[in-house]
Amino acid sequence: MLCINILEMIKQILTKVINKLKEILRTHPNVRKLIQKIVDTIWIINFKIKNLITSNSHSEKSSNIIYVNPKKIKFEIMHSKPHWRFTLKQLKPLFQIGNRDFIEYMDGDWDLKENLKQFKNSMKYKSFYQHFVENVAWEDTEYYELEKIGYLQGNVLMEYENIAELNKRFEYLDNLYSKIKQQGYKTQRKLIKTHGFFADYGRGSNLRRVDDEITVAIGRDGNIIFLDGRHRLAITKILGLDRIPVKVLICHPRWREYIKKRKEN
Repeated sequence: MLCINILEMIKQILTKVINKLKEILRTHPNVRKLIQKIVDTIWIINFKIKNLITSNSHSEKSSNIIYVNPKKIKFEIMHSKPHWRFTLKQLKPLFQIGNRDFIEYMDGDWDLKENLKQFKNSMKYKSFYQHFVENVAWEDTEYYELEKIGYLQGNVLMEYENIAELNKRFEYLDNLYSKIKQQGYKTQRKLIKTHGFFADYGRGSNLRRVDDEITVAIGRDGNIIFLDGRHRLAITKILGLDRIPVKVLICHPRWREYIKKRKEN
């Protein structure tokens, strides 16, 4: 009984601390910007260190980068838990000095069709299609409306300080579409080499990270399943590109075993 009471007390304290931090982030934009600047600086230092001590860090090749037709990425995992995104895409790359090509072999039923949903049915893809194919104004899309509502309700992240910044965000998406259409799709590594670490994100600077490619999972049957990088994937699909680089973060063990047997035979 004592343990339960202690755990409940700790839970209440943590809840109060988290709510206080949320309030600070919501009401103090300078604090949010400072935190983001610190995070960006850590990523830049991390990438430069890897360049110095990893022999293959200057290579364009990577064992978990594959080239696929965007049309073949039809599904995404039907869940809202973003633990893989933080752990596999944000946290682990910081500590992978000698080996950047990390793939998590994850068993389970996450790759079965009943646990997947169609990428083309996502709200963002529909909004992108409406805007770039049907010439619908961003302001008339569901994506814009949801971003606007988030801003008006005081979303904790407070990505936009005002509606003008929100509009700049969508101008950035227009520019991204135009660049990919005119110049083709480029990896983050190439963009860093030619344009530097920072890009105009509409609301300010956006850090380019060498690990920040479109990420996918490979299911037991070899199906390529979308994980992250929705804007870029949507644009490449709409433009009808036939080959883009994607980074494999998760693979089902059964697919690895299947490939291994094929090589042995």
